[in-house]
Amino acid sequence: DLYWNDEPVTEAILQAQLRVAAQKNPQPELQIRADKTTEYQKIATVMADAKNAGMVKIGFLTTSPTGD
Repeated sequence: DLYWNDEPVTEAILQAQLRVAAQKNPQPELQIRADKTTEYQKIATVMADAKNAGMVKIGFLTTSPTGD
């Protein structure tokens, strides 16, 4: 599943949100959070969508194994 600010979205909505975010000044960082079962292809698709939208700052959020 895809989420934007913790709200479920379709890939088309995500792409639109990325285009809007890419136009902001300063441009926010896209923070990608995926659980360990997420297929890499899905992450690669999101990163490609972000690049195509003009996003230049991409970060990854992780959690510790204990959830802290």
